[in-house]
Amino acid sequence: MGNRKLLAMDLDGTILDSNGQLHEQSIQALNELRKAGHVVSYATGRREYDMVNFQYLYDCTDYVILNTGSIIEHRPSKERSYEVFVEPETARRLIDACNANEWQLYVIIAEGFCLNIITEGVAEYIGRTGVQPILYTKPEDLDLTRIEGFMTARDSDAILQYIRENDLPLDFFNSEPGCYDVIPRGVSKWNGVKTLAGLLNIPLEDVVTMGNWLNDMEMVEGAGTGVAVADAAPELKAAADYVTQRTHDEDPVLDVCRDIFKLQIE
Repeated sequence: MGNRKLLAMDLDGTILDSNGQLHEQSIQALNELRKAGHVVSYATGRREYDMVNFQYLYDCTDYVILNTGSIIEHRPSKERSYEVFVEPETARRLIDACNANEWQLYVIIAEGFCLNIITEGVAEYIGRTGVQPILYTKPEDLDLTRIEGFMTARDSDAILQYIRENDLPLDFFNSEPGCYDVIPRGVSKWNGVKTLAGLLNIPLEDVVTMGNWLNDMEMVEGAGTGVAVADAAPELKAAADYVTQRTHDEDPVLDVCRDIFKLQIE
């Protein structure tokens, strides 16, 4: 099989289908890669609480890079080998501004997400996932030393403008239409992938990344082999070294395992 490689994959819109599921064929193929000595990881904007109802996804991975790169977790041991938190004073300033202006702000912590304003969309998410938010009204309601990041939806424009105008040490990424992930400055999926590769002593030329959206651009461009799925954003496909024949609904992992890792895949 040649050198040991690291395969780092986005989840939603990349290897998960439109119902958010990973098919059995893909699970089997990823486990074949692992048996061959390669390392499999997810690199996702999802947080830990987003994975609660999808534990089967861990059956075919060695690591998971969560929260757009701020957390690296070794799945068999469930130990975190890397984590970055928002500076407490930065968190306080942003939370105070959002409360003062009645801007909706999701605060991400390990236990779940905290929220200052409940809207219809939030209620729908709670009903669909069973994940209950922790309500807050002031910074003191939260442990400011353990905040992993934020998410914006309803009031994105105003919140992102506040971050820019006040030069808060935060970066933000359009994770899906209408939503932005807000994370500590310098954190990214690609930084998470590079950190994991370094921990495993895998050179970047032996890293394969796979994505579908613009927040995957850096890791697709930076990896030794960057992969875009067939129905990815046109800009991402243009930047990729390899574009799968299959869409995210059609097990594109199989193309990668066959054409890049040379597994015998139909």
